[in-house]
Amino acid sequence: MKYRLLLLAGTIIFGITAFVLTTDRFQSSPHQTLTDAELAERARQIASGMNSREGSGSGSTSGSAAGDRSTAGAMQPPVDTEPTADNVSTSYYERVKDLESFLATNPADTTHMLRLARLLHQGHQLQEATEWYNRLLEINPQQEQVRLDLINAYGQAGQWELALLATDELLEIRENHPGALYNKAAIYANMGRNNDAAAIWEALSEQEAGTTIGTMSKNALSKLAAM
Repeated sequence: MKYRLLLLAGTIIFGITAFVLTTDRFQSSPHQTLTDAELAERARQIASGMNSREGSGSGSTSGSAAGDRSTAGAMQPPVDTEPTADNVSTSYYERVKDLESFLATNPADTTHMLRLARLLHQGHQLQEATEWYNRLLEINPQQEQVRLDLINAYGQAGQWELALLATDELLEIRENHPGALYNKAAIYANMGRNNDAAAIWEALSEQEAGTTIGTMSKNALSKLAAM
């Protein structure tokens, strides 16, 4: 049985393959984040540019897309487009390329750095995602959410030793962090260290009784005992 890790972002979202894109900013960015209306317009322009390229058979950017980037005198922050089975071969990679190009000229923009890390994570490009998460933590090591993202990416990749190390680093920042402790137990279970996992889940089921993590810990403990 493969135990799933928690990814916390306001509410608890659990599951190895469950990820969220949030708009949280852990360091003020020198560039303004686009509004919802601007994001929608940017998405329309990108889609229009892609359609123009497909129709012409060339790799040139459409006038609307080029104009969008030139009006401010610099590349604008691209919009989030969640990859799906229908668009992963086109818009997903276009999105990644846009973010990488933007960050090449705006290396201090942590907002879009985080967007790129999570987009890569969603696309199961886990090595690249963990590199960006670690780069973010070099800038601001206190961000618990980014550390949880990193732990989840390591877990999804089956890199349990690295996941455990990242979890311990989070617990050094905030001792007794419930989500980190749950993850540590799940990591132990996935490593075959069932006694260590059981000890943590048992403690959490009591300390966090009545909460989601407490209930999950109790359920995980029961499943572990039944193995």
